[in-house]
Formats: sequence, C-alpha cells, structure tokens
Amino acid sequence: MNQKSKIKNQKSKISAGFTLVELLAVIAITGVVGTMMFGILFTTLKGADKSESAGTLQENGNFALSQMSRMVRFALDLQSPASCYQSSSSAPIVTSSITILNADNQPTIFACDLTAGTIASNSATLLDPSQVVVTACSFSCAQATPYDAPALTISFTLNKKNTNALVENNSPTNFQTTVILRNVR
Repeated sequence: MNQKSKIKNQKSKISAGFTLVELLAVIAITGVVGTMMFGILFTTLKGADKSESAGTLQENGNFALSQMSRMVRFALDLQSPASCYQSSSSAPIVTSSITILNADNQPTIFACDLTAGTIASNSATLLDPSQVVVTACSFSCAQATPYDAPALTISFTLNKKNTNALVENNSPTNFQTTVILRNVR
C-alpha cells in the first residue's frame, strides 16, 4: 500500500464517528420531541379523568332524580309539607325533606342529608356514597290555588368524592327538575 492510501484510510476511520455538536443537536431534538409527547399524554389523561368524573356525577344524579321524579309524579298524596299553597305570598315552600304517600299507600320520605353528603329515600341512599357527595339539596313546593296540583321542584348539587387537586375534577354538577303530582286526592 502506498502512503496516500494509508492517509485516506486513517481519515475515513476518524470521520466515521459523530462530533460533539451533532450529538448535542440530537439530544436537544429528542428532548423537545419527548417534552411534546409527554404534554400530549398528560393532556389526554387529564381529559379522560375529567370525562370519567363527569360521567360518574351524571350517572348518580340522573338516577336519583329519575327515582324521585317517578315516585313523586305518581304519589297519592303529599303529606309533608301538608300544603304548598300560601295565600299571602307566591313564594314556594322550601324544605330539606318531603313525605309522599306512594302508590302502595305507604309513606316515602325523601331527605337531604348534607352531613352524610347524600339524598335518602326512607333512609336508603339514592347515590353511591363512595363516588359522589351532595353539597346542596332542597325541595320546593308551590301551588297557585288550593285546587291546583302541587308542583314540586327537586334541586341538588353533586361533587365527586375523593378528588385530586385538579380544578377540573372538582367542578360541581347541578340537577333540578319540577314535577307536578298527578294523583293527589
């Protein structure tokens, strides 16, 4: 081998590696791409957690609201409050519990228990206490004349129980409906 080919061979061996600048550029690009991927993953997981929280609240709230609405709508009588008609004012009567006489001629009591964080039907909870907590609850009853059927408004606010510190998981959900008693004697 001649001298020229030996020098060429040595140069090709030396240039076969990467320079420090090239390595730093690759590390920087990898860091930027990794940070972007981590951000996308974090946002996706945060959105999934928020969606799961909202679903839990909706499921519990809709169940409780439908159970109470159905029973109140077909109740034979509203026992407590005894009357929703107030001749002196048009303001509804607001209370934390109501008693109805259900279709089986048995009393059913719906009560807001804010200390336990639930809504009860004859002391049985209508919500899953391991998942949600009631933060506000009321029943309001109104009647335009003593001969009209009472209109009962059920209103409550649920919040997810045992939430983490993220604000979007701590947002309360309000539920409200007005039911007119159909079968009142």
